[in-house]
Order: sequence, then structure tokens, then C-alpha cells
Amino acid sequence: MFDPSAWLQKNRIEKSLGTQATRPAPKPSTPEVARSVPQEAVFSLAPAFEQLLEDLALDQLDRADEFKKLNPSRRDSVAKFLCELAKRPESHGDQALAHFIRTDRTPTENQALFQLCKQMAMAQLGKAMLLKSWETKGLIRLHKSDLMDLTASVERELRPFSQLQRNQAQLVQKNFFSWSKIQETHQDRLWSLLNQIDSMESARCWLLKTAIRVSAETLGERHRYGAELFQSLWSALLQSNVLSTRFEDALRRKSKVIAFSPSLRDGCALSESPREFEWVGFEPITFELLFCEIRHFWEKPREPCLWVKGSGLEMNFETQRALLTNSAEYNALQQIDQIQHGEVALVCEESLIFLNGKTRASQSLKKQVDAHPVLKKLKHPHATRGMYQVFQALEKLRQGGLLIWAREDLLNEDSGKPLLNAILSSAQILMIADLGKLECAHETIRQNTPRVLMVLRKESEPEARKSHHPVLINTYGSLRSPDEAHVLIHQIFKLMGSPHLVFPPEPVQIHVRVSPVPQAEWNTHWVNPADDQKVEQIETLKRESKPLIQFAQVYEFSETPKKEELLEDLLMISKPTPALYVGYDSTTHALWVESDQSHAPIRAQGQPFYVVRPFKPEYQVPLKYFLKSAVVHDWVGYHVERKKNQWILKDRDLRGIPVPEPLAQALSQPDHEFIIDDLEKTVLEHIPIQPNSVQRAFESIVRARPETRGYWFSKISQIIEQFEQQSGAIYALFDQNDQLHWHLFLSYYVDPASLLPMDHHPGVRPNGFLPPHVPVTHVKLVNMPAPGVFFATEKGMSCTLLVTDPWLQDFIFTEALRIVESMNGATWTELCKHIFIPADPNQVRELAEHFIKSFYHQRMKRKELSHLLTICLNAGQTANDKSSPIGLLQ
Repeated sequence: MFDPSAWLQKNRIEKSLGTQATRPAPKPSTPEVARSVPQEAVFSLAPAFEQLLEDLALDQLDRADEFKKLNPSRRDSVAKFLCELAKRPESHGDQALAHFIRTDRTPTENQALFQLCKQMAMAQLGKAMLLKSWETKGLIRLHKSDLMDLTASVERELRPFSQLQRNQAQLVQKNFFSWSKIQETHQDRLWSLLNQIDSMESARCWLLKTAIRVSAETLGERHRYGAELFQSLWSALLQSNVLSTRFEDALRRKSKVIAFSPSLRDGCALSESPREFEWVGFEPITFELLFCEIRHFWEKPREPCLWVKGSGLEMNFETQRALLTNSAEYNALQQIDQIQHGEVALVCEESLIFLNGKTRASQSLKKQVDAHPVLKKLKHPHATRGMYQVFQALEKLRQGGLLIWAREDLLNEDSGKPLLNAILSSAQILMIADLGKLECAHETIRQNTPRVLMVLRKESEPEARKSHHPVLINTYGSLRSPDEAHVLIHQIFKLMGSPHLVFPPEPVQIHVRVSPVPQAEWNTHWVNPADDQKVEQIETLKRESKPLIQFAQVYEFSETPKKEELLEDLLMISKPTPALYVGYDSTTHALWVESDQSHAPIRAQGQPFYVVRPFKPEYQVPLKYFLKSAVVHDWVGYHVERKKNQWILKDRDLRGIPVPEPLAQALSQPDHEFIIDDLEKTVLEHIPIQPNSVQRAFESIVRARPETRGYWFSKISQIIEQFEQQSGAIYALFDQNDQLHWHLFLSYYVDPASLLPMDHHPGVRPNGFLPPHVPVTHVKLVNMPAPGVFFATEKGMSCTLLVTDPWLQDFIFTEALRIVESMNGATWTELCKHIFIPADPNQVRELAEHFIKSFYHQRMKRKELSHLLTICLNAGQTANDKSSPIGLLQ
């Protein structure tokens, strides 16, 4: 077995002795693959080739007029590419191209054109070095005249390996880089440098490294995952215990294994993979694909691979394929479409391209998805290109095939529900590893460490997918060297198949959990390593409870009858026993629960409401406060379907609400079966009077006897019900923001004879005039020229009521604003008719302050009683349980 500590010790010894570690070829029969860090040989001609690259780019820049000689389609492609480099609105045609090849082009246009010329020069050097590599191995005879047309020279050598109905290499196809020719003066320099190369391996390293740098300069993106990551991935995969027998047999026989990737990049992922892998796939950037092919052909001319320029979303796209009939691209795409026996797939998302993004890449993705008949059905604004690529890549795998997915963010329910469900419908999620919390000592380590690493397995059996429990991994700590990152990847892949393994906590702590819910429930609620703890609590509640349907019947009102008919129906249903009225509040995203049908909101915003009729009258009060608790809120939020951030509440959701076992026992058994001692009786007597004073004693009692939690919950809920009935009158005087309804207060508690109309009060002095029948649209407080309330119409007519008393000023403003908003523009006459002011404001203010203090006292007492209910729901947690409780304390 692979021993990370032994491997690290061996590697340090080699470094200390100054020896060069070499990477042996993978041995399929023994999956142990020792990692090495090959030291790149110094390329002595690097400065000369760098200068030649710069001169070739500048020479092509001086000959910018040659772009006019291209055919119309190629000129159009060049114009689009230059607009993208210059970050200008997409444009095409000769007019767009003319902006870049004119002599007085802007610095931005000049830089974009120079980057294109540098890529063209890099492509020419790549083809020249490829030919030199073949000559060094004695496979061809290279002449100086071959440098006059390098594309034709490479095509001549590859022609014997290109068959009909097979893809052609980008090296010989007509693209941005095929038409350019090296000038004769530069041919002499290039020929001289090629003949001075003494190590083609060092030349290859320089060439590929420079190509990556040039591509990064052009794209302006985060540096892509490098060869070290892929070397770790492939060696860890070969050593993991999740490989199918068929996969291992293929490696043992050294037979080819189909591997697929929708983003081949520059080929570093391919070159580090086992030699038995035969890669097929796509690459959207021509320059990257060109150097991917240079890697492939470096050893010798051979048959081109099934590699197509694209993003992988072109598969299963009959419309586009029809346009490519009788072309090499169509033949290659058709062959890739027919592949369904791949063993491995790789998808890398170094940068997340969202469907609703504003970048050019996002706009291109949206066009592709809209035009694709299958992908269009899976549209979601937060879906990324990598998610669509994963969906397409799974179709290339056979039963049991593995897909490795590296990305920069954890998936969640907002990532694109239709697309996530489509992925879950064809694969098992073997592992999700969250690496985003790791600290990296060097930027190169961070660049080669994805924030999220996922492994999926193709699974066509529905039951096997639904019953599967993915492995969720969190990592904490710091990575100080590439060696530690390599060991971490190996440990993660081992945990994927054996989550019980334990590794040393240094330098990285690995927390591994098996998802408490099967993958079948991931279709409704995507589980991440971050929220696995909450899911585990919900599943515990599910196991230790009984459904609500055992204690009450649920009726749904899906229609919208008239109010009179509705009340008659509710009265008829609730006649045998008291009923509860439950619905969804789209504003608070919570359930509303009422025990009085006159207070039950009539169905709003298309949401139905339900009548919950307990089987026994004594069930009503405890069930009412249980349905209003945060336990039910969390449960419903986890299980109920959502559309556009709105719950779609259904009767089956209410019927399945889990009633905790202690509460279920209390509902099923009479009170006298719970025997309480004198201390508990004393606590029960003080709860209605001073609940806060007995809180600690109550906590001790409930934790000492957790079996009585249901009994206490039932008793306290009855106390709260009595309390709310007694304080209902004062609660009705305040709104949801705890603001006093002054019009209700004055009408109930102030003598009408002591109230004066707004415009007749001695403390109010009008300044200005408003027509009596013109709607008032603006109301605000002002301090200049004197304190008062400003009224204005839509046409600009205004009037200010000057008020010296601050309390009276706020009173008039609050009431005027309420009436204007409720009546959608009340006239001045209506305002004066509805707003009455107390003749003695000080007396009314003192009375109101008494009500406000009483209200806040009652609200605090209600909060203390609710806290006691929370203790009943969460008292089952042990003292060592530091997890966040589910319930009212949350």
C-alpha cells in the first residue's frame, strides 16, 4: 500500500543528496505509483528563442495589412477574436478588422493585435520544434526549405496517418495559425537555432511552458491547474479501491481505456495520465488544442486523436451536426457522439462561467444552451458551463465509469436545480471534498489545489443511485509544499472508498462524514459538507418521531371561494373538534398557524391553506405551538419544494411533519400518568407568573428527566395560549414592527369629545393651501422654516402644517402617511376627516406610554415562555453536544 510518510521521507533524502528523481512508467498490474518531482533541464537556448519569438510577433505586427488577404470567413473570425482580446463589444467583418490593422490604432487595439501575432509566432516555433524532434529520432529528414511553410511540412508527415472519416489535427487545419509564414531572414535564425539544440527534452519543456504563459497572457484568466495536480489525481485514482474490475483488467492487459474531457487544454492533464488512456474530447481554444496535439505528436507522427474544437456542448446536437455534413469535424463529432463506453472523464472549472453572467464567455454559453434541444430544458441562471459539461460527459461513460470534477466553489441548491437533478439521475456521487478552507504557503500550491474536488460514478440502476450515501469531506490546515498537496489528494481518494480510515492531523485535518440522507433526497435538497450537521439533526428527528397524520387530519382548500362560503366550510369541518388553520407566508417564509377561523388569512398569492383538525380537543393547543416552532420551520424548509424562492406547500408535507417522540407520548397519554414532585409543582406554579425566575430550575428538571419533555411542552403551550388570550387586546394595538396603531388606540381608549380635527387644533398652524379634492402623494417631516409636516400633490402644490410639539408632529406624520398609502392618494378633505388630534396631547401621551410599557412587558414574558418551550424541544442534546440546536433558539 502507498505510505505517504515513507514517500515524503524518501523524497527528502533524494533532494538532500542532490539526486534527480525520475517518474517511472505506471505499472498497471501493481497500482502503487511512486510520485517524483522531475527537475526541468535548463534550456541553454531559451534567451535566443525568446528573442526570436518576440521578433516574429513584431514582424507580423508590422505586416498587419496581410490580414486583409484572408478569405471573408477567416477575416470574420480574426475580427471576433481581436474584439474579445480588446474587451470590446462583439463585432465582425471587414469594418471591425479595420480598427485593428489601421496605423493609428489605439494602445488597446495594438496590444490585442500583438497578442494574436505572438500566438501565431508561438505556433510556428511549435511546428518547427516538432519537426526537429522527429528528425532527432531519425523518423524524417528536415530541410531548411521546410521552414518556408511549416503547416504544409507537418501535414506532409502526418498525411499517411490521416484516414478518411477521421478527424484532422489542428496543426494542419485552416485556422488562425495555418496561413502565416516565417520571413526568410527569420528562417535563417530559426534554422541555426534548431541545429544548436542538444536536448530535445529541455526544448520541449521550454516550448510547453512558454505556450502556457502566452495563453495565460492572452486569456487574462487565473493560471490553470498544472501538471502536479493531474499527476496526483491519476496516481491516486490508480491506488484507490473504487476502480471497477473491468478498469483494472484493462490496465493489467495494457489495453486502451477510453477517457473523455470537454476541455483538453494544452494537454498537461493528458500527458500525466496512464499510458493506457486513449483520450477523446474537446477544447474551445484553438491555441490550447494546437499545443495539446504537439504533446501528442512529439514522439513520432501518428494517427490524430478524436479531438474537436468546442466546449463539449456540441454533442447530441443534430442541427449543428447537419451543418457540418461531409466535413472532418462532423465525422469526428459523430464518432464522439457514438462513444458510450468510456471509463474515465475529467472536468475542470478553474473559472466559473455562469449562464446569467455578463462576460463574453457567459453570453456564448447562453447561446449554446438556448440552441441545444436538451440543454435548453435544463436552463438555470446560476448554472455554470462546467455543470453542463459534466452532464454531457456522463453520457460518454459506461456503467461504473468514473468522472473527476475539480471546481472553485461548492454546489448548492441555487446552482441550478434542473441540471443537478439531471446529473443525479445518471450517476452516484462518490465523494465531495471541500478544500477551500486550506491555507497555502505559495501561490503555485493554491493554483494547483482546487477548492472543491468531486468524484462521480455512472450508475444506471435507479435503486442503486437512490440508496447511495455520498462521502463528504472537509479539510482544515495549511499546505506548505507540493508534496503535502500530493499526499492530501491520495488520502482523499482513499477515504472515498474507506471513510473509516484515520490519518495524522498534521499538516491537514480531514473531517469525513457519510451523508446521513441517501442520494434520493438530494434531488430536493442538495447536501454540502458545510450543512451536513444540520441534515444529520433533521434525520435524527425523523427517526425518533411520529408523523402528524397520527394526531390530526389535514384538509386542503385549493380553491378561492367567497369569504362567506369559506367561513361556512371551515365551521362545518371544525365542528366536531377545534381546528387549526395553517398556510405559507411568502413574506416571512414561514408557516402561519391560527386557532380562530376569523383570524386565518384568506388564501394569498396563489398559495392554498389547510385545516388541521386534531383527533382529540386536547391536541389542539400543543400542536398549534409545535407547528409554529422553529423545529417545524427547519423541517418544512428542508423538505418542501421551492420555486423562485417560494415554498410550494402541499397537504402531504403537513401530514408528514415529525412530532418528536416525547411530545407524541404526552399527546397519547393522560396527564395523571406523569408524576411530578413538589419542586416540579412549584416550578409549574411560577411559570405563568415569572417564567424567567424558574428557567435554570426548569432546565435541570427537564434534562434530568428527558422523558417528561412532552408533558412540559403541553403544559407550557397551554399557559402561553391562556396568556395570549388575556393579552390579545393589547397585542391588537401594535403592528408587526411593534408600532402603536394610534387610530385604534384613540378610538378605544380616548373620549371622542376630546378629539379635534387636524386643521382645527390650536397647536397646528397651516402654511399654504391645498385644493380639497386633489390627491396628496407626498408626506414628509420638515424642520425649515419651522418644524412641521409637509404635504404635496403630484403637480407640485403643497402645504405645511407647522407643529411645535414634537410628539404631535410625529403623530400627524404617522397617521397621514398611513392614510395616504392605504387609500393610494387621499385628498386633503379626506385627511382632515380621518385624522383627529387629542385636545390635550400630554394626557394622551402618558396613557399611551403606559400601554407601550405594558406591551413590551407582555412581549418579554411571551419570549421567556417560548424559551421554555425551546428547552423542551432541545433538552435531548447531551452536554458534550456543541452543535447548533434546531428550534426556537436558532
